[in-house]
Amino acid sequence: MSAAALRAKPRGKPREEPQPATWGPFDDYRCAHHTFRRVLGRILGPFELAVSDYTALRLASADPVRPSFLSAHLGISPAATTEVLDRLEARGLVRRERDPTDRRAVAVSLTENGAKLYRRASQAHRAFLDSLARDMRPHELEALRSGSLELRRVLEERSRELDLDPKET
Repeated sequence: MSAAALRAKPRGKPREEPQPATWGPFDDYRCAHHTFRRVLGRILGPFELAVSDYTALRLASADPVRPSFLSAHLGISPAATTEVLDRLEARGLVRRERDPTDRRAVAVSLTENGAKLYRRASQAHRAFLDSLARDMRPHELEALRSGSLELRRVLEERSRELDLDPKET
């Protein structure tokens, strides 16, 4: 091979670095999580709700919550939370009011229309989860549950080691 050919840039796809075998389950989880959110997004489509919209409705369905609580549980920035709330408020699904326990804070609650839409969307969500459970064997569901609980435990431990708030992970 000539010197010019050796200096030429390689063509085609770059070679991927081999990954340790222990990374496989984490990659599988990442792919499953991505697919789960994509399918859930389709299920929520008829309600004109994004997954983050639905989750915000779910979190505010029982009691009023602060936007900071939503940010932490949605895993998004305060600015992105404001966008979610603006969208839901424009549709008449949530209202923001002064928190009666702290005049400086805002509390988010569902409107009557928001509660109705949340109930309908949550029925579709539950039906989706039930269909997943029916398509899996009992030992697979238990493995998913125990593996998820253990992963959560380890991640919460790591978040404490890194001085992160576990609610933000």
